[in-house]
Amino acid sequence: MPTNKNRKKIKWFNDGVEAFVRARPDAPRLYCCPICIRGFDNPNELTFEDVPPQSVGGKPLVLTCPNCNHWSGRLLDTHIRTGCDLHEFAEGKRDTRIKLIHSGDTITAKALLAQGQIQITGLPENSDPKAHRSLFEKLDKVASKGLKSWELSLEFIEFKRHNPWREAVGWLRVAYLYTFAALGYNFIMRPELNIIREQFQRPDDRIAPQAMQSIRSPSTDNGLSFLYSPPELRSIVVRLGVNLFFFPAFVESSKLVDSSTLYERIASYLSLGQKLTISGTHIDLPKRPQFAFDYLPRSIFNHVAAGGTIRVDMGN
Repeated sequence: MPTNKNRKKIKWFNDGVEAFVRARPDAPRLYCCPICIRGFDNPNELTFEDVPPQSVGGKPLVLTCPNCNHWSGRLLDTHIRTGCDLHEFAEGKRDTRIKLIHSGDTITAKALLAQGQIQITGLPENSDPKAHRSLFEKLDKVASKGLKSWELSLEFIEFKRHNPWREAVGWLRVAYLYTFAALGYNFIMRPELNIIREQFQRPDDRIAPQAMQSIRSPSTDNGLSFLYSPPELRSIVVRLGVNLFFFPAFVESSKLVDSSTLYERIASYLSLGQKLTISGTHIDLPKRPQFAFDYLPRSIFNHVAAGGTIRVDMGN
């Protein structure tokens, strides 16, 4: 008997197949993985994708192929988790393991940032007892003699392999999957989105840096926005905390601007070094696949009309 999880997978698969056929009427009846754009005819060939990663509280949102799902976890999702740990440490919300090095002795300790100071606590159970005893004896001598010239090195074990760029690309992937769940194949399969998928395939190269922007003020009001001002930057923007992710909107060049040059225009605006205020209409992030531009294109604009207005300052 199918489990609830299997029934959900079958439903999402069938909904995705129908959405894909509506978006591409001449294509075979397949579910197309939104990351690699490969087609699948069996729901068992697909996996639930947690958006954002489960390690930071995400839940299943769409189906992707196992290769894209597992490959991302290995190359991107781990940096998202480590980045969150790093932010929590900087805010004094958690401690972290470190290597403490002094006068030839190395031990394991934990560090906590509190009121602008780092509090260090030794972990003798995780260190060589002789090294642990020797290091603190030397530090006691330093304190008792009031020495002003001495050296203590800290190596942050958990954050050593953190790659901020890969973390940013990981969050771009999260934002892309939110837009896929909300808007569907008609939105993501346009040529303008090829640069985003290429960024996922080459996570260490700076292929689409303008798609990822930061703002100073964090927000719990995460969502998807239809940006309308300035008109030259008309786009779909996903806001996640202090990060904004820009995706080309449906724009006819004869009426406004060519959406394929969105990232060039963002770079041009930011190169001026001035504060840029962007405005748009906000809708909530999707909690399940909706594929609005495939099923009911007009419905998404009804949600937009009913949504709130966002106004965000970028740049200096």
